[in-house]
Amino acid sequence: MMGCRVCRSGDIRTIYQSPAPSITSLTTTLPTPTSVFACPACGHAQSNDLPEASAFYDTAYRISLDTEDHDQIITDRHGQPVFRTELQTQLVLALLDPQPGQKILDFGAAKAATLKRIVAKRKDVEAFVFDVSDDYRPAWHGWLDETHCATYTVPPHWIGTFDAITAHFVIEHVADPVETLSFLRSLLKQGGRLFVTVPSVLANPGDLLVVDHLSHFSPASLERALNLAGFGTVDVEDDGPLPAALLAIASNTPSTSGVVQAQNFSAIEAVAANWSAARSRLRREREAHLGRKAAIFGAGFYGTWIASVLMPLDDVLCFVDNNPHLQSQTRFGRPVILPRDMPDDIEVIYVGLNPSHSRQVIERCRPHLRADLQWVWL
Repeated sequence: MMGCRVCRSGDIRTIYQSPAPSITSLTTTLPTPTSVFACPACGHAQSNDLPEASAFYDTAYRISLDTEDHDQIITDRHGQPVFRTELQTQLVLALLDPQPGQKILDFGAAKAATLKRIVAKRKDVEAFVFDVSDDYRPAWHGWLDETHCATYTVPPHWIGTFDAITAHFVIEHVADPVETLSFLRSLLKQGGRLFVTVPSVLANPGDLLVVDHLSHFSPASLERALNLAGFGTVDVEDDGPLPAALLAIASNTPSTSGVVQAQNFSAIEAVAANWSAARSRLRREREAHLGRKAAIFGAGFYGTWIASVLMPLDDVLCFVDNNPHLQSQTRFGRPVILPRDMPDDIEVIYVGLNPSHSRQVIERCRPHLRADLQWVWL
């Protein structure tokens, strides 16, 4: 068994296990079981290393490459649906306040959709991108200088040159988060700042089961990782301006922080226990509704996880989702449709949404839904 990915403690404890298939952050499945561990020393949770991780991120992890305008719908702090990329753009500009001529690196950029929007609003900054796949180069072409794009290996002459670095939902994927964060600090100028976001395992409990998220951060464990990486001033917000996520701003200044106490371990254990109970409850609900036509509301991670538990999906006709960018897609051979297009013979709906706001989402869709539907909640 590996030690803690953050504090290196050897005392990590198994908190969740389930058989294959496991679910990735792209809502695909892998033929591996799901195992999750937690560290009492720093409040960090983690999963096993991904088999053949380099090949997975090079060729299989294709974020929104099939469509030009793909984006994720999230619920903001006011309970309203927003597109993630626009919200990230607003936050980077507001919190980093880049000055004319400053250099910004998007690390783990994928299509760099957020950086592209920043450049459109602020043509006076210099934009750079890095990723571990060449698949995204066509998406960078035309708006980025070729010398500002790098894949697989960061050019040595980039060391110590950046005023700001963004890492949008990247650090949860790496095997050694402290080493990666330390490397990012080496790319910053003295006083430069890192804008990092990761899923919050407490505000977004589904993150605990995402198999390609090797780390499942709590506020304490993310702050601890940034401190161990040598960052000075560290400010971590949980489920704040970016819902269901941790947002940290860390400065490349001399570190004066003490040891962060692990106040999140018992809460993470409770999240794991809830998932074990939900798995058993879903199987009971499937038996209770056998033969009744059903739909899964939510075509993201939660809906995909529900489908994996309900298999075989003999009674599931479709997935229902409000995101217009998902309407041409399928999940497990079932179409993704809008709520207003749901077939009239559906009797049961399994709600595959983050439990913290699932009922608000469903309430907004009530005008398109029949009153006699049977609901199964996580």
